[in-house]
Amino acid sequence: MKSISLISDKNIYSTIERAYREGNISLSRRNELFSEISTIFDEKINQFNHGMSTSLSKDSFRKIEKSINYMFVKGFRCFPDGYKMLSTLNINYFIKIGEEESKKELEEIISVYEKIEKISLNINNERYIDVIKNQIPKFISEAQEDNQYINMSICKYDLDYPLVDGLPLYNNMYGLDGTELVLYYINSLFEEVKFLNYFRNCIDNIVKTYEYMNQISIEYISINFFELVINQLIAGALIFNKPEIYLYTDDIKQLNKIVRYENIYLKLNDSINTICYYINDDGLKNYFNIKKNIIVENFFKLSKERIDFILNFDIINEGNIIDIESFSIDSSNLRKIIELLRNINGSKEKIRFIKSQNLGMLDIIDILESYIFSEEEIRLYYNSLSDIEIASLLKISFSEDFVFNKSIELNDINISNLSKDWERILLSSVIAKRDTKNIEKLIQRINIKIG
Repeated sequence: MKSISLISDKNIYSTIERAYREGNISLSRRNELFSEISTIFDEKINQFNHGMSTSLSKDSFRKIEKSINYMFVKGFRCFPDGYKMLSTLNINYFIKIGEEESKKELEEIISVYEKIEKISLNINNERYIDVIKNQIPKFISEAQEDNQYINMSICKYDLDYPLVDGLPLYNNMYGLDGTELVLYYINSLFEEVKFLNYFRNCIDNIVKTYEYMNQISIEYISINFFELVINQLIAGALIFNKPEIYLYTDDIKQLNKIVRYENIYLKLNDSINTICYYINDDGLKNYFNIKKNIIVENFFKLSKERIDFILNFDIINEGNIIDIESFSIDSSNLRKIIELLRNINGSKEKIRFIKSQNLGMLDIIDILESYIFSEEEIRLYYNSLSDIEIASLLKISFSEDFVFNKSIELNDINISNLSKDWERILLSSVIAKRDTKNIEKLIQRINIKIG
């Protein structure tokens, strides 16, 4: 049994009133159905409280009310002649049909989620990770628990990793909720993740280039990686008549001329068709056809605002990015090193000992926060570091300042607001003794890879 259409703003009451108004049911039948609704509410409240109480919070009542309406409308829309059927069939019949439909959708959600788990890319984006590792699994788990009729009809999770057509925005964007919303979202997410797998070997370079060009980390931002890659391929197809990820300075200059053509919409549609030609996957081709207008419109708007939304991989080739591995040693080993440091006399000896150990930047910060060093010893240690090491410490310490503000300057940071001594000493030492402009440039170039 397949739902005729998606859930709308209709509910049980408006459906019964329409059936009565259009002559499909009598007045007495209308009253019988309204009476049945009260009985159903009592049953659901009893089920919700496990028969222990009839009292209910306002929030819980609204959840039950919403779930009853959700399941009724879902079941009712399975029948083209549903209004006539109300003359003989009870409300509970349609609710049961709705619940069965939701269970089928839940099974499909589980199946698609298992596929996503197998192909999910290792992308360090909080929203992407949270949706796949936390939000969807929790929805699935809760939809299989007691009172599953409520949990199947209401999605309390934001699903805040955006699809190419945007965010659900508190689950109102698609006019859906419950299993319908999650199924729509997860089917779309699966196609987008499947597409990204074609470029698994390029993702690191794509992310690195994006972060450098925009001076922003992908970790916490709302970004759709499908759109990021597809825009790159569209640009390649516009220039070379075939999809290309790696574009360079001269290519982007040529693209800047192409997007000024009057028939750019036609060219953009042709580019999507060109990309589909190279895809040997019917599901993906269908997804592209469904989303084509959105993809084209997004590219067109961005191209009119700024052409530098296309990634320029000359940035990597020119050595602008400095990768710094920031690993951490085992915590027990770090404690041993800290204890050894406490027993070393002499500032130079302490510094020499630290430099002889295979420590990551995070380990250094832990040591600086352990109150082993005097203020003068901390200054001596900083003086022994290279500009890149200093810039790396600053990048980690003031990540929000340097990642999210392209024009930040060291002098803009108020030293008196810093709560940690080692940060205050670090910043004052750099300003007093280093070429701050050079340090700032290094900070922008450094890509900290936390290990």
